[in-house]
Amino acid sequence: MSSKNKSQLRTENSSNFPNNNSQFITPEKLRDFNNDVIDSMVVNQDTGSYLVTSSFDTGSREQTFTRLDGTTYINTIPGGNQDTGSLLESASVVDATITYTKGDGTTFTNTINNVVNATSASHAEQADNATSSSNSISSSVVTDPNIAYINKDNTFSGTQNFENISVSGTGSFGRINTVTGSAKVIGDAFVVVNADTPTLRYAGLQVYDSGSSNATASIQWDGLNDSWILVEEGGESSFILTGPTGSLGSEANLSNNSIPKAGVHRQLLDSNITDNGTTITLGSTTNVSGPLSASNLESIEITNLQNSGSEDRTRINGLSAETGSYLNTSSTTQTKTAHINQTIDAPGNNAQKNFITVNGTETNGVNYSNVSFAIQNYPSFGSSYQDTFLYEMYDSFSYAFGTEQALNGGEWHALTTATGSGNRGLMRVKDNYAGGTDLDIQGNDIRIGTFGGTYANSTLQIGRNSTSNTEFLGSQTFSGGGSDTSTFNHNLILSASVLTDVETLTISSQTSSIDFNTAQTKVLTLVSGSDTHLTFTNQGTGQTVILKVIQPSTGPGTLTLESSTAKQPEGLHYSSSQAADAIDILTLQTMENDGTVFVVSAKKFN
Repeated sequence: MSSKNKSQLRTENSSNFPNNNSQFITPEKLRDFNNDVIDSMVVNQDTGSYLVTSSFDTGSREQTFTRLDGTTYINTIPGGNQDTGSLLESASVVDATITYTKGDGTTFTNTINNVVNATSASHAEQADNATSSSNSISSSVVTDPNIAYINKDNTFSGTQNFENISVSGTGSFGRINTVTGSAKVIGDAFVVVNADTPTLRYAGLQVYDSGSSNATASIQWDGLNDSWILVEEGGESSFILTGPTGSLGSEANLSNNSIPKAGVHRQLLDSNITDNGTTITLGSTTNVSGPLSASNLESIEITNLQNSGSEDRTRINGLSAETGSYLNTSSTTQTKTAHINQTIDAPGNNAQKNFITVNGTETNGVNYSNVSFAIQNYPSFGSSYQDTFLYEMYDSFSYAFGTEQALNGGEWHALTTATGSGNRGLMRVKDNYAGGTDLDIQGNDIRIGTFGGTYANSTLQIGRNSTSNTEFLGSQTFSGGGSDTSTFNHNLILSASVLTDVETLTISSQTSSIDFNTAQTKVLTLVSGSDTHLTFTNQGTGQTVILKVIQPSTGPGTLTLESSTAKQPEGLHYSSSQAADAIDILTLQTMENDGTVFVVSAKKFN
């Protein structure tokens, strides 16, 4: 910029501000011209040329300027009435576009791009790139922090008020204090709130009750305990319980009719208690530490009493003290009438239902681990174990030794299997299902009336009850085998005949044997033309055997007695009768228990 004289300013004025139809007036040209005018006005040597007044004749279109020294000069402004249509009458702004309206009604626009800053709404400090009638202005670099820009990031401080905000992209808020109005719709899949544990331990959703108490309640996430909590209006808080955990999308449900129970980390899990609306079922061992009461207890059904280890928890104790109708097993002063009334189904084939099981017993230093009272049905073991009430105490389920007592509709028996040997003792009364009954007594030693003490002079009566002596009435059979013996320590009076079985002996490899523990009367038929060797077994003290020797009808055979054992009268040694169908009788007698057999013979009975 520089000082100019009047002629130079006039030339510059005509060059920069021609008729509006030829070119546009730019802010730069206007600024330069104004600066030149100012510089020219302050030149000391030309103070007389200072402009004092100016006037404009609208008719002649002449503008007259009056200097300080009184001289004037005139500028003629073309256009006049013939060009009024090119004058600007009004302008309007929409977003970044300014629309100008001329006197003749035509318009042109000015679009402002990349406005970096502006000092006020009344003027612009810099603009360039005026290229067409739309006057696009781009790149004016502005730095005013109080203006929002459409083409760059903005940072606002203080409180900002907006009537409506429409965000087509993404939005980020450090914190939202208040959202007023009705229900708000959030289109995103998640609402994210921030907890910064341990600095900010809790985060969640808060409800403000502005209509009544102005109190708040909230659902919050406890970042320290990894748990949801519910905070009530009064400030009380509690954990929120959840169901069983599972993988995302495959979460587990609680079972229908199951009563939930507490699990780890505030979970609800299935318990062993179910309620289907009519029946409550306790599915595991139940301990009752306090009184158990019921207003209408008609019966107790027990399907399985456990007996081992920690499962022995089911007891019926103290009920009679409350109701008087159930057995009190722990009271030592039970005075009420007590009973147990229970109906159960019979077990199926090869099955057993235990009523009472005991966790092992000990007798004489011997342990019995299988101790129970049950009803069982094992028809494959015989009628004795078919739908039978059974008490048993055995070593184990191997039944190697122990005792049982059984009762069913057709039999009662008591059975003991001895330790060490496996020998058994049995007493049994049974229905023979043929119109009669059987009584069996078996054992290694059978004693009747020998218990001792005040029973030393007891009387044994069999068959009738009107005699003081031991008396057998009717047919009696005494049988044994092996080394079994029957001992009578007092006089035995037989008022009837004694019958014995007749045993037929067999011959094998020309040998036959007499067993002194079998039938007292025996028969041996010899083999024609062959010698039979006769031996003896199980000789006891004071035993007698009668032997009938028969010769075959086809021709006689011979019989030789065992020489080391048989003793015969001198000169009367036995030799079989040598005639067809001949019969000899031998009496075989033992004395001491030394195996010796004394033989006396009678031959050839007709």
